[in-house]
Amino acid sequence: MNYSETNLREPAEAALRVSELRYRRLFETAQDGILLLDGVTGSITDANPFLLKMLGYEIGDLLGKKLWEVGPTKDIEESRKAFSVLQEDDYIRYEDLPLQSKNGQRVDVEFVSNAYLVDGQRVIQCNIRDITARKRTENALRSASLQLQRVLARCPTVVYSFTVHGLRIGELAYVSGNIGQFLGKYPPETCQFQWWLDHTHPEDAPRILAEQDALFKQGSATQDYRLRNRDESYRWIRDEQRLVCNAHGEPVEVVGSWTDITERKNLEDQLRQALKPEAIARRAGGGAHDFNELLTVIIGYSQLAEQNDSLSPEMRELLNHVLGPSIERRLDPSGPRFQPEKVRPPRWGQQKEAN
Repeated sequence: MNYSETNLREPAEAALRVSELRYRRLFETAQDGILLLDGVTGSITDANPFLLKMLGYEIGDLLGKKLWEVGPTKDIEESRKAFSVLQEDDYIRYEDLPLQSKNGQRVDVEFVSNAYLVDGQRVIQCNIRDITARKRTENALRSASLQLQRVLARCPTVVYSFTVHGLRIGELAYVSGNIGQFLGKYPPETCQFQWWLDHTHPEDAPRILAEQDALFKQGSATQDYRLRNRDESYRWIRDEQRLVCNAHGEPVEVVGSWTDITERKNLEDQLRQALKPEAIARRAGGGAHDFNELLTVIIGYSQLAEQNDSLSPEMRELLNHVLGPSIERRLDPSGPRFQPEKVRPPRWGQQKEAN
């Protein structure tokens, strides 16, 4: 080897050492697990500290063992099949692979393996990312979503959202599953804006369309109108809408709710009818007539009882209260003053004397 070859070789070897050192540093400080395998046998040749900590192993627990002989890959047959695929395709990926740590704890990981050559030797590198926290969050969100769907399915109010194009309501983006119970088993996908317009009562539709401008000007709107059911009957709906805007203040969505107010509207109509003057007069006249009939019976029997000479003073005093001026004036309101001789018949004793 001459001097010029030595001069060329030394910088190349130095660069290689720097490269190896850089790789080793990345390998040991990576925040994902890294597992190196012999590309022919599948034996583990190295594992970085993050993987050892993730799965609770010491490096001696893994070195020399086959991939399918350690806790992370308990299913031996499946692991062998995966290794065969990796040998053929040089690549394999699992979006969600459940592994098992040394102490038996489940660890959800994303598993990506690549095969490449190093100094003519086939090496398989497995990058293992812990997604346990992410899976826990996803499961919590999924559970919350299911709970929300259950609540909405039993809620008397329908929740919906429409997209917005400029200053125009667009397509239906979402409607809660209780729409079928609300309007008679309409498929949710049919409830587009035009469907809503077609099923609004003809007397209400023009007013509702005219009031849409208020939604885009004020950001909210509340409207009462009649909506046609599948059985062709109409229900009164209270429609409360809110405009959702993006960070630039541009409208992007309308969210709202439908509440069935048919019963309330019917009661309001009944109350309006009941408060009309002619209805009040009819009830007042009927009530006065019934009351006078009751008073006539009471006073008639009281007068008969008063004619009994054997009544005790206490009982006679009570009868005097019943047959007092206020009661008799009600029976003869046109009289200028109380005249007992015109109302009370003579006593039994007086009748005998007269005869």
